[in-house]
Amino acid sequence: MFISNSVWQTLVVLKEGCGPGTPPNCAALRGGEFSIEKSTSWQNNTAVLNKDIYPLKVNPQLGYNGKAKFGFDDVSLGGSAGRVLKNQTVGGFAATDTYLGLLGLDPRSSNFTDQPPIPSYLQTLWDQSLIPSLSWGYTAGKQYRKRKYDIELFSG
Repeated sequence: MFISNSVWQTLVVLKEGCGPGTPPNCAALRGGEFSIEKSTSWQNNTAVLNKDIYPLKVNPQLGYNGKAKFGFDDVSLGGSAGRVLKNQTVGGFAATDTYLGLLGLDPRSSNFTDQPPIPSYLQTLWDQSLIPSLSWGYTAGKQYRKRKYDIELFSG
């Protein structure tokens, strides 16, 4: 699963994403599969009756047009030892436009109808005072590795 700043839901690869014509290790190549049937906390999105398939909206400017089955599930970072956030928006997809699952860190809410919007994972963390702000960042590369110019710059 990759972190994404362009999506606001958790997007997972469904088992249907690896079918006939895919490599035997397709599930491993795609970062694992999610099975809605095996989840004990999955709830279908019934915002619009008889519809739970919606566009992914991941890089539409690049021509990607995959769709996902959206619902709500418990999401945890760090497995069972991590903080579990209940009733989070999750989209399961089989499309290959988006190959790996994505943890959306855009704080925008999901809105499937004209009903009140559903807070994102990041917004839920902030609403529950589990993080100090909606801002985030990451360090590319190895944190522990000192580059020559870093040492020269800070060596007084």
